[in-house]
Amino acid sequence: MKVKRSKVFKGSSVLLATLICACLSTPIAQAVTNGSLVADPKSSAPYVVSIWTSEKSNDYKDAEFICTGTLIGPQVVLTAAHCTTLTTPYFVKVGAEALNDNTNFTAVSGVWTSPRYNSKTFANDIGLLKLEERFENIEFPTLASQVTSKSVNKYSKLRIFGWGLDQEEVLADLLRTSELSLQDALAIKTFGKSFVPATMLAAGRKIAAENVWSGACNGDSGGPLLTSINGI
Repeated sequence: MKVKRSKVFKGSSVLLATLICACLSTPIAQAVTNGSLVADPKSSAPYVVSIWTSEKSNDYKDAEFICTGTLIGPQVVLTAAHCTTLTTPYFVKVGAEALNDNTNFTAVSGVWTSPRYNSKTFANDIGLLKLEERFENIEFPTLASQVTSKSVNKYSKLRIFGWGLDQEEVLADLLRTSELSLQDALAIKTFGKSFVPATMLAAGRKIAAENVWSGACNGDSGGPLLTSINGI
């Protein structure tokens, strides 16, 4: 089992798959930078899963970590489309306390990639995985409607989760998290026409004292971005 360097939106239990600031260049994801460790991911964020694939065999023991995803139902994982384009076997680790914990793997029986996904612009970058096992005792986030998603503004508190590398490019074995704010204006300034506010959302947090940013780097592909709408 190897680990490669490789967002959902909650409010009223609301989820939205999205691209976070600086997610426009590569499907290989780094995890939360300048964030904090999640002490007990199995109980505090059980819907956040890691996605793996194996080029060598149909055994998860040969699998490599590639992306993050979010359980939105007992057998369904929402992730990024560019995480679902491989033809090799997929596995998902659910309820793991550590990334390198060689347990909690379940095989994927079905893969769906949005037929409108554009690999050049990352438009419609949405994919789904169907698991062979069912996971019932989890409070699943649900997809945001267009109306609900428009409620996100500069005052919204957003939270991300990620399993990969931190700001030192060191793989964190435990899940990381950080609280962010909306950064659409900066994304427009940075990425120009590559960033489309109508279908994308940018998030980050400037740590002024250190002149660094907290957030996701290079995609943190398919992982969750959460917020609360109307206090829920």
